[in-house]
Amino acid sequence: MKHICAGGDSLEENEIIDQFPKIGLGLEKPDFLFCLTGEPVMVVEAKNERGKVQEALGQAIRYAEAINATGRYTVKIAVGAAGEEDCGFTVEVRFLKRGKWVPLTSKGYEITTVPSKREVQLAAQADDATTTVSVPSTAEFIDAAIELSVLLRRAKVEAPLRPKVIGAIVLAMYYSEIDSRSDHALASINAAVSAAIDESVDLDEPKKLRLKDALHLTGNDYDRLAPHIARTVALLRRLNIRAVLQTDTDFLGLFYEAFLRYGYDNAALGIVFTPRHITRFCIDVTKRNVTDSVIDVACGTGGFLVAAFDRMLADARGPKAIQKVKQSLYGFRY
Repeated sequence: MKHICAGGDSLEENEIIDQFPKIGLGLEKPDFLFCLTGEPVMVVEAKNERGKVQEALGQAIRYAEAINATGRYTVKIAVGAAGEEDCGFTVEVRFLKRGKWVPLTSKGYEITTVPSKREVQLAAQADDATTTVSVPSTAEFIDAAIELSVLLRRAKVEAPLRPKVIGAIVLAMYYSEIDSRSDHALASINAAVSAAIDESVDLDEPKKLRLKDALHLTGNDYDRLAPHIARTVALLRRLNIRAVLQTDTDFLGLFYEAFLRYGYDNAALGIVFTPRHITRFCIDVTKRNVTDSVIDVACGTGGFLVAAFDRMLADARGPKAIQKVKQSLYGFRY
């Protein structure tokens, strides 16, 4: 972020009064103030203990209300952030809607990281506590993948089991909030995974049972993971996974690709990645449509199947066609 005087949009605590002498704040000020077109729009307060995120959020809201009380500015976004090195950071975002501070959401899911400039702009335009989440950049995927790989190595989770761990945690987070306390984390993840699978209308009971068995984190291989789940969840929250999964982006494919490519020696697992523009090109050339069935006998992370699914679903019209597409893709891994 660049300073506002340099054409940027951010101010640190000790710079706020110099830039906005009549902003209505006393001796105490938020850690950061963010602006659009030179006007304050968002305050951020941070704490160095993960359990203090609500305290940070409460202070951010009070700072915003003090600024708004002057009648000169309107700050509608308040952010509280709190965390520690060992367990990561938690972020709570609120938007001032009709006099009440409510969660800022994208496609029905709360934003779980500090909003980007674009997300703030879209929230300001909509003015209804919604925005459109920004898909993480390649660099953000890679950074998260490397950090998660370090955590899983520290927890002594063997390389072939790491994709399963990430898959289970992502599914659990998508379905509900995870209790990340060490003595509750694994049970919380497994319960959420089971509930999410049970709610699926596209799987019969035998497939549901096999999927649960494949994703449940039970046994000594995973017990060592429990102390590291809080930080793992914090890292994934940083990517706004619940909201991003509602977009057209193949979040899981992109993340798994980054995780497997940069997390450890994927060559040892026999994994070869096909660039996404190639998978899309192959589907374009073969002209797949909603009446086709697609099989990949060595699907890996499923890049070709995802490309086929995207193309076929875009052409599907009506619930029957959509259901046909869902039942027309087959992949095998060895």
